[in-house]
Amino acid sequence: MLDLDWTKEEDTCFSKKYSDRIHEYLTNNRIILKGDYESYRNKELTGKRVLDIGVCEHNLEHISKPDWKHNKVKELASYSVGIDIDKKHVDILNNRGYDIRLVDATSNEDLGEKFDIVLIGDVLEHVDNPKRLLMFAKRHLTDNGKIIATTPNPFFIYFFLMNFIKGPYRALLEHTCWITPTNAVELARRSGLKLHRYLFFKGSKYKLQTLLKKILPVESINGYFVYEFTLK
Repeated sequence: MLDLDWTKEEDTCFSKKYSDRIHEYLTNNRIILKGDYESYRNKELTGKRVLDIGVCEHNLEHISKPDWKHNKVKELASYSVGIDIDKKHVDILNNRGYDIRLVDATSNEDLGEKFDIVLIGDVLEHVDNPKRLLMFAKRHLTDNGKIIATTPNPFFIYFFLMNFIKGPYRALLEHTCWITPTNAVELARRSGLKLHRYLFFKGSKYKLQTLLKKILPVESINGYFVYEFTLK
């Protein structure tokens, strides 16, 4: 693997050598899969010990739907734990038979357990400190485990179109940042992790993507980045 830690040899982040090196690494580890994210996720989670971070999804309406994400995690995993900071909904879910812990995933807390998969679904862009979130995930990862993180793709064509049609794109009010592949490499470095690869998918359930996928780069027609982080 290429050494991506530019601080070992450089005293400036403007290093062309390391910029080229990281670009090469990202190009070689950019994976385009057939199908969709749900198929990939289901395959990755089946039979695994899974820690699911941020399960409550804002309100009771989301967690009451049949396609609620953590319910799928519970069905597929051999063992699953969810965490969230929303006490009201954590209590509701535990009363429904789920194992949900009231924990801040940017804290130094240790659950005392290790997991094959730590799932961070649409959480990185919500927190004050993404590095602390990744450090929490790392703390609970088995030696051969994997962190799977999804986060919105700022290069998605829909966001550009909405800029032209409605003015500045209206992201969720709780979002604090975008995380591009280069950002993901740097967050991994600071967290003592490795960005193993990042994924796009050919399949689409959105009409716009279906119409444009034959003429635009795959980066433009996927609304999310899927990052896989592993231990070094």
